[in-house]
Amino acid sequence: MRSTVTLLILALTIPASADAQASRRPANVERFDTAGMPAVPASELEKEIFTLLRIHKTGDYSNASRIHLLLAQYHKANGDAKLEDICNDKALKAWEAASGERPTSAGSQGSPPFDSENTFAGVFTYTDDVKVQHSWEFFVDGTYAHSLATADQPDGTGLRERGFYTLSGDRIRLWMMKPRADRRVSFELKGEGGKDGAVMDGIPMAWLKQ
Repeated sequence: MRSTVTLLILALTIPASADAQASRRPANVERFDTAGMPAVPASELEKEIFTLLRIHKTGDYSNASRIHLLLAQYHKANGDAKLEDICNDKALKAWEAASGERPTSAGSQGSPPFDSENTFAGVFTYTDDVKVQHSWEFFVDGTYAHSLATADQPDGTGLRERGFYTLSGDRIRLWMMKPRADRRVSFELKGEGGKDGAVMDGIPMAWLKQ
């Protein structure tokens, strides 16, 4: 995996200033997924999580990022891959809010069977026929994340896929280790860097941000 350790290091260096972060209040990043944790902490990891939860102040996104990363470690150790992914995703969003910067990687697992070419940065979205919102995030390091949001799960934690991509002409190759997938579909950026949107596999997508 392109490790979340780097993110943890960055999170530890962000000043914990609630005033500076108040104008960038993202949704749901201060909801902590503590499912399965004991009422009384036993391990050192559990004690650290409980301590950070106890001292957490609303709007302290750097601390929220630390908590989510530790919770991801906890859920990984307990074999809950879904909650691990959700916590890693929230850690990235909290870090983005704390630093004012977009993460530079999706943190995808594995090593793709290709070198990523013609990479770019952008977030695109569309809503399908059954009212599920799809968000596609592309990063300049050649990683991508695909998440789904529904009325029941508006924060997009229903499903999140992370993988690698490479562009070749009018085709994009999307490779993912977990679950294993490798596909090639048509792809076109509209406008400079996709600022007018994109079309992937015949589906128009709106541009949200770089």
